[in-house]
Amino acid sequence: MNWIMRPLSHLYSGVMWTRNWVFDQQILKSQEVSVPVLSVGNLTTGGTGKTPMVALLIRELEKRNIRVGIVSRGYKGNFKDYVEVDLHQPWEIFGDEPTMLKQQFPKVPICLSPRRVRAAQELTKNHQVDLIVADDGFQHRILQRNLDIVLFDATVPMSTYQVLPEGRLREPLSSLKRAQWMVVTKWNLLSESEKEQKQAWFDRLADVWKIKWLKADLQSVEWVDWEGERVSNPDPDKSALLSGIGNPLAFEASVRMLLGSAPAKHFVFEDHHHFKASEVQNIVAQLKSNTKVLTTEKDMVRLREFEELRSCLLALKTEMTLGGSTDEFWTQIVGLTR
Repeated sequence: MNWIMRPLSHLYSGVMWTRNWVFDQQILKSQEVSVPVLSVGNLTTGGTGKTPMVALLIRELEKRNIRVGIVSRGYKGNFKDYVEVDLHQPWEIFGDEPTMLKQQFPKVPICLSPRRVRAAQELTKNHQVDLIVADDGFQHRILQRNLDIVLFDATVPMSTYQVLPEGRLREPLSSLKRAQWMVVTKWNLLSESEKEQKQAWFDRLADVWKIKWLKADLQSVEWVDWEGERVSNPDPDKSALLSGIGNPLAFEASVRMLLGSAPAKHFVFEDHHHFKASEVQNIVAQLKSNTKVLTTEKDMVRLREFEELRSCLLALKTEMTLGGSTDEFWTQIVGLTR
C-alpha cells in the first residue's frame, strides 16, 4: 500500500509547502486583531489533547487575572458563518468541544467561525479580553498569532509521523519552525521504556527545529454522574466503555490507570460521532443489569439527550498538568498581555 500512499504524501507535502511559502513570503498576509493571540494546535490528525490544554490555559491565566476569550472553527457545529456559544441553546449548534469548554468555564466567551479572524473580531467587539486562545489554530495562518503551541500525543507511534495519507501529519515536521513550544501530552500513559525512547526523539526534534518542549500528563480527576455529581470509582468488571473520540486507546489507558483494569467491552465510534437513538438502544440491549457505562466528558455532551442512559452513564473528568520547569512557558504567555 505504501507505493500508492507515498506519492500522494509527497503531493500533499508539496501543496502544504506551497501554502506555507505563500504566507512566509507575505504574498498572503495574516490579519492582526486588537489583542494578542495564542494558538493551540497540532501537526497530526486525531486527538492530541487540545481541549484539555485550552482548559489548562484558561485555569492558569484566570489565576493571574488575565481575561481570556476562545476562538475556534466549531468543527461539526450546525451554524452558518459565526456564532457565540450559549448553553441555553442545543449543543449541536456549536459542537461538542466548545460546549464542553463553556460548561467548564461559563464566563469565558467562546466564539466560533470557519473564518477565525471573524470570530476574533466579534469576540473583541463584544467582550473585554486580554488574550485570545485560538483552538486548533496552527494551520489557520490567516489569523496572525503571537505564540504557537503545538501538541503531540505521546501514545501515538513515531512510525506514523509521515504526511497524509501515508501517516498522520497534516503538514511536515519542518513546520515546527513556526512554533515556539511543543507540548507532548499523555506522558503519564507511557511505560518507562517508552518514556526513555520518546524523550530522546523529542529532544532531537526540538534541537533540529530550535523549539522548546514540555511534557504534559492527562490526569483522571473524578467520575461524575448524569447530574454532574461526583461518584466513587466504578467496578470495571461491572462496566463498559463508550467513546467517540480521536484516541480511544488513550481513554482505555486512563481508565486502566485509575481503576487498575479496564472493562472488557468498549463501544468505539468515530471522533465527534453524533449518536443515534438506535445505536444507544443497541448498546443498552447488550448490557447486563446494573452495568455502568463509562465515557468521556466530551461524549457526555452528546449522550445527555438519551434518557435511557441516565441511571448508568458516568463520565471521566480529566485535567492536563505540565511537568518539569514551566516558569519560562508561563512567563512567555503572560508577557503577551503586558
